[in-house]
Amino acid sequence: QYQKLKHNLKIGFIYAYHEREYAGKFFLIDGQQRLTTLYLLLLALYSKANKADIFKMLYYKDGNLKLDYKVREESHTFLNDFVKAVLEQEDFENSYRFYEIYKKDETVKNLLSNYKTICFELENIENIDNFLDYIENYIEFNYFDTHLSEQGEQLYIYMNSRGENLSSHEIIRAAIVEKAGKEILQKKKIGKDWECWQNFFWKHRNGNVNADIGFNEFLKYCAFIHICTYDNDSEIFRGHGDTVLSIREAKAYNYLRQFKYHTKENEEQLSLLSAYIVKYLDADYINSLFNSLEETVEIQDEFIPFNKKILNNTHDAKDYVTHLPILHYIANNTWDETENRNLDIQRITMYLKNVAYFDAVRRDPVLYAVDAIELMGSLTANKKDILCLLEQKENTVFPLSERKKLEHYSKAGERRSDLEKFVWEITLNEELSGFLRGDVSIFFDCLEDIVKEDIIYNETQIYLLRKIKEVFEKVIMAFHKEDLLRRVLLTFDGDITIEERGGTVPSIGYWIQRYSFVANDQWQSFVGENGKASIITLVKELIEEQNILDEESIKKYFNKKIESYTQKDWKEAFIKVPEVLSYCADKKILSENDKRIILLSGFKASEGKAVEIQNKILETFFKDKKCKTLKRNLCAFHFLPDADLTPQEYENEQTLCLLVEYTNKKWMVKLKAKDETYLSLFVDGWTFVKDDFECVAIKSEPLYKDNETASIMEDVKNVQDKLVALFEEIKTILNQ
Repeated sequence: QYQKLKHNLKIGFIYAYHEREYAGKFFLIDGQQRLTTLYLLLLALYSKANKADIFKMLYYKDGNLKLDYKVREESHTFLNDFVKAVLEQEDFENSYRFYEIYKKDETVKNLLSNYKTICFELENIENIDNFLDYIENYIEFNYFDTHLSEQGEQLYIYMNSRGENLSSHEIIRAAIVEKAGKEILQKKKIGKDWECWQNFFWKHRNGNVNADIGFNEFLKYCAFIHICTYDNDSEIFRGHGDTVLSIREAKAYNYLRQFKYHTKENEEQLSLLSAYIVKYLDADYINSLFNSLEETVEIQDEFIPFNKKILNNTHDAKDYVTHLPILHYIANNTWDETENRNLDIQRITMYLKNVAYFDAVRRDPVLYAVDAIELMGSLTANKKDILCLLEQKENTVFPLSERKKLEHYSKAGERRSDLEKFVWEITLNEELSGFLRGDVSIFFDCLEDIVKEDIIYNETQIYLLRKIKEVFEKVIMAFHKEDLLRRVLLTFDGDITIEERGGTVPSIGYWIQRYSFVANDQWQSFVGENGKASIITLVKELIEEQNILDEESIKKYFNKKIESYTQKDWKEAFIKVPEVLSYCADKKILSENDKRIILLSGFKASEGKAVEIQNKILETFFKDKKCKTLKRNLCAFHFLPDADLTPQEYENEQTLCLLVEYTNKKWMVKLKAKDETYLSLFVDGWTFVKDDFECVAIKSEPLYKDNETASIMEDVKNVQDKLVALFEEIKTILNQ
């Protein structure tokens, strides 16, 4: 008994029924393939062991096989004759028992082929008697009598109370078969359908040891789609205590979220799904979704891409958003001969694929799968066209950008297919769509700005859209990580910065608002919001002025735009001085007003990671003198006390150091040296200070005070002039 418990193999449920007038006989509904395989295996083993008499004693009754095919006469006759021939050691296919009709009978051909395969595999079995003992005594199945058994829910409770470890498949199959009542033909159909479903997932198991993972996923899809489209909210498990979820969250997180197979979370989810399927789903519902799935898998269409990984649970979670609503849409609709079924499916597929690029959807696809399925549920009967979504209110998977797109489809009339193909090509372009996060409205906005009137779609409009896309890809996409593009966008009217939360500068001690010059992960929101006007202007200019869009020509255009910028405002420094933006690695700044801007080399204004914009500009103005920004508001010039004040990279025993500090709109300077002899020369307008740590000569008056009406650049240029004069003064004093 211990060996049986340790080594036994369960092969699931066998579904059958019995009739009183046929006592001792059971009519199979589901399990035919398994029983036939076992019967053929036993036949081969007994034949190989030369135990034909024992086989007849155990597996015949009253001269008839205990397993028989009664549906078709050919199958019945064949099986009886074949078993007799094997037991009598005859060559069946060359005997008088083999009829010509068998050569064309698929069932017969399959049985013969399977038997030959079994015999071939048995050649590797050394101990036939031990293997025969294992087959007869260690393989088990559960028998489910569809006329006598309890409801599926009760069966589940009953089997669990006995400690039986049933798969979710068996629980569900028992319930689904039982729901057919006493309709024998329907039960047989369900059994056949179930085998068909399992065979499909076996075919598409993609390296999995069996079909279970894929089939479990499919049953999960069935339950989840039903959960999202039927009014059973009160039945949805929402958690306990502090973990209670909203209905929407509960549907997504409890019933669809992906878990690693055979984990505790996975088993809990399977239990919830099984209970739901047992209670609400029937074979017809499951079969309708299976037919939809099978159809989409087989479709060979560029605009109906199907990720087959979803068949074996190796897919990305965003595939739930793109695939499950399509299954529901196909299963929920019928098409007559006058309707273009394939085109409708293309339109839905491309719409959903684009939705999967949305930022929110990418972050939490299982949650938005709920919304997508519910949205597709509105497209039914005579409202199957995707344009019927225009009757819906905006929501998470039908935002204003998608409404705008559909409105343009609607305007396009006979050119709709051309316009759709243009958009679909973008959708299939992973790089471009990922950059746009699914929002293609910028192309329509550019077109509207160029046309300046109600758009009537013709060849010219489609051409313009393609030209806009070309400019966008070769300019915005190609240069979006480069400051050169940011500086050019600043030359247009408006502000391209994106407002963020602020930060505190430790050396200042108070909060200042933070802004971003479009970090690499902010381009989608920038294109759709803050920067839309600048993007449209740039694209329009390039279409009108720039026929050649190679890299060299684009850069030449960029530099021309930068050189021609003449406004004296806060943007001037960012446009004219490339080092300003390049310092901002994450493209962040703190800004108190147009004259108080702190550049951040990272995300926060921590020590050594922030600098006043004026100091950074000053540093660039004096590259020849090796000016360095030592901290937020302090620049340093190291030089030798020779006739040329030769610049040095670093401070040493021989050098002097001129420190320029920018504080409260004032520029203060002091001269520092290891040797106080030099500093003692600075008398008029200087104050000599010496302590235990250093000796310095401090300029008594500020070098410069900012002009309220001047721009940042004008102020720093004035400081530059003052410093040039100061260096001449220092040179003169030292030469004396």
